[in-house]
Amino acid sequence: MKKIIEVTQKYFFIILILLLQSIVSFAQTKAVKTNEKPVIDGVIEDLWQNASKFNSFIQIKPDILAEGTVKTETYFFYDQENIYMAMKLYQKKNTIHSSKGRRDSEIVGSGDYVSFALDPFNNGNTAFFFTVNPENAVMDGTIDEYGTENLSWDASFNSATVIADDYWSVEIQIPLNSISFQNKDVQDWGIRFARSYAQKQEIAVSRLIDINGPAKLINLEKLTGLEGLNKKNNFVLTPYAYSHNEADFLKQSSIVKGKAGGELRYNPNSSLTILATVNPDYAQVETDKEIINVSDLPTEYPEKRPFFTESSDFYTNAAFNSRNIVDIKAGLKIRQLGELVKSDITSVVDGDDHLWLVGHSIVSDNKSYLVEATGGLKSQPSRNDYNVTTHLLKWLFDKRLMAYNWIGTINMPGKDKNEWETVNGIRWATRDFVLRYWSHYKTKLYNPNIVGWNYLSNEFVNEVATKYSIIEPTGLFRTSSLQVAFDYYDLTSPRNNSYYTLTFTNEYDLHLNDYLGNWYLSLV
Repeated sequence: MKKIIEVTQKYFFIILILLLQSIVSFAQTKAVKTNEKPVIDGVIEDLWQNASKFNSFIQIKPDILAEGTVKTETYFFYDQENIYMAMKLYQKKNTIHSSKGRRDSEIVGSGDYVSFALDPFNNGNTAFFFTVNPENAVMDGTIDEYGTENLSWDASFNSATVIADDYWSVEIQIPLNSISFQNKDVQDWGIRFARSYAQKQEIAVSRLIDINGPAKLINLEKLTGLEGLNKKNNFVLTPYAYSHNEADFLKQSSIVKGKAGGELRYNPNSSLTILATVNPDYAQVETDKEIINVSDLPTEYPEKRPFFTESSDFYTNAAFNSRNIVDIKAGLKIRQLGELVKSDITSVVDGDDHLWLVGHSIVSDNKSYLVEATGGLKSQPSRNDYNVTTHLLKWLFDKRLMAYNWIGTINMPGKDKNEWETVNGIRWATRDFVLRYWSHYKTKLYNPNIVGWNYLSNEFVNEVATKYSIIEPTGLFRTSSLQVAFDYYDLTSPRNNSYYTLTFTNEYDLHLNDYLGNWYLSLV
């Protein structure tokens, strides 16, 4: 009997080791380097058969963990100066739903499309994403650790698509100059491909680790062994100058006027970027969309000037709003991305000779903790205005349990004290069950709009809420949810004019058929 137990234990550990090896190999893919540049025309030529392949697509909507209902072939190449992706997406031509649209338009992601995320620092902190639809309309931007997209950042990349009878295909070329990455000879990156199949209202991804948080960057697959990466054009100077003559023939006088400026971009290494600008010319920046505002606050438009969008993934909270800087006379930006730390320091002198200083730093392993600090300062001859925020996060149980604290403080001109805001909470969240406590307090005059965003101040809210969902991947009711929330509000001045609410919410996600699509119903 003893001998049988020893043999059983021996083979148990052998099987366990083989299983662990298979899991590790499944979670990693070796990057293939190419000496022959593919032609970016949308045609998947034979060269791609030698590339790294990602062909096992798993649904995250509507039938999570099920295989994709249509076949998808994905390829990855790289050389010293570029990375290349190609995808062949099988489906009948008459089932393709896509439209042409301007860059970053919502219509790009409203039908069939492909998207991929790259985490060149392999730390789950920030990723770059690129989306292309069958009409070769594109979106790009950055993704934070939760999977939230920010469209402010734009890259220089090349893509092409082809639509055939039984499939459509896409090829993409991204210069390494467009992204930041590790300063190492050999690197591992995070990568994930996704496909939207509009006919079935289906989203499938090339890698799915956690069904409770499929969009989290920490769940990206590992692309290993990238070596010899080179970021060319470490020093780029873009100057401009013009002059014009203003003549008054009645007074027989003329005045010659001129303006000069330019931008400097310097990359000492692949993870550090230094930007400098003097009298930047942003005449070609696209205009803001017209918005009808019926809220209590003025409309806040996204930043589109390249000097600021370079760090759009940093300043996503209320501490700093770069649109408050109307005219840039000169600016300097230093941006550093590391494996555990990412930081940005920006200084600007505006047209009124006011000095703006902005700083942001994040320290996080994106597994168990995050420490974040942001500060904005506007220095004027009469006074200095500032806003500082700190953010602390602690994750447990593979990020299902989260505890957080957020504190913001501003100065009040002419007052002896600062105004402040704090947010505290704890949350347990899985795919079908959420339980949270949330507290938000803002003092009477807290509104950081001089440096940051406009806020409604004088607010105190406490909330306890729970939500349970029944998820059925097939049938009419795909998701049925019940949420109960108990809230305490104290919103008006003077204090103690408070009230309580108890809210029951029923939410339903209905799938009528493949052509009518998904419908959302909420009863409150």
